[in-house]
Amino acid sequence: YPRGRVNISVYTMCGRCACTRDPEAIQLACAYRRKDKSSVAKPAWLTINGQKYFPSYNISPQTNTPVLISGSHSHVQSFLKSNRSESLASNECSERVLQVMKWGLIPSWHKGNPRSFPTLLNNCRYDGMFEKPSFRNAIAKKQRCVVLVDGFYEWQRKKGGPKNAFYAFFADNSSTEETKEFIENEDMQCSSDISPRLLTLAGYFDIWRPDIPEEELMFTYTMITVDATEAFGQIHHRMPAILDDEEAVRIWLDPKIPTTQAVKVINPHGSTNLSWHPVSSMVNNVRNKSPECIVKVDHTVKPESKVVTLLKWFKSSPKKKDSEETSNDATTHDSLSEEPPAKKPKIE
Repeated sequence: YPRGRVNISVYTMCGRCACTRDPEAIQLACAYRRKDKSSVAKPAWLTINGQKYFPSYNISPQTNTPVLISGSHSHVQSFLKSNRSESLASNECSERVLQVMKWGLIPSWHKGNPRSFPTLLNNCRYDGMFEKPSFRNAIAKKQRCVVLVDGFYEWQRKKGGPKNAFYAFFADNSSTEETKEFIENEDMQCSSDISPRLLTLAGYFDIWRPDIPEEELMFTYTMITVDATEAFGQIHHRMPAILDDEEAVRIWLDPKIPTTQAVKVINPHGSTNLSWHPVSSMVNNVRNKSPECIVKVDHTVKPESKVVTLLKWFKSSPKKKDSEETSNDATTHDSLSEEPPAKKPKIE
């Protein structure tokens, strides 16, 4: 982070998540029914301005991740018109598109270097979001998005105790009916289990335009947060705004529906469709991105210290045997007390 800015991702909700699938797997998991109900399709991928996505088990704000948006937004239509050579596959549809955006909204009205924006807007509180200037443009232009993740992390804080990490995900993460139908229609030689349901979070995106026309646009987004359910409140008092089903996703993405109406698909008191389990403290460090981040652990079992682990390693290691070790100590002593062999004379 630039000097003067504080990394507040670990203090706000939601500040860390996992998105581990490759682009094709994300497309498959996002299969949906076309507006005319004729068939199911997968959303098209938009690659704009070289913003790239790298799958990871430990994603923090200021990272590029995939979001789902409506294909009717003006920047999508402009891109599709100017890139006609990149025709869509027959099983793709531009009614919805996948686009890589940076997590942490930069308002379109910000002037100057986007890195100089003083606040990290990785979250947007459901209560009061219509009054916040930072989100005013995104809301007015109905720039709503669905943030796609496998799950998110949250930390439980207890007085006088350590912070314990938890990983949350859809309780029923089996493939959607649309994904199953798409696999069947395409006669794909695979099981629908390879594409479990992604966690769909409500968000807003905005487009920052530089003062110099030659510079590239920057697409950024924020996640909406709501009050936590009573159960999840044992971990944290806030949670992401979750779109529980395909109908909620459809309404949220439809730009014909005013945001004041679309927000009704969000439960301000949190979704009850989540499961979670404790994970290790290795997720605390954002540099740790291995699958171990989401593995269930027992927080009541204290991890061994590095010193204890090292001592155990030494004790379990086989003793190194000297190749010239003899059967008794006396012989060994004698051999060690012998004079070294005389040096060979130099040959002139």
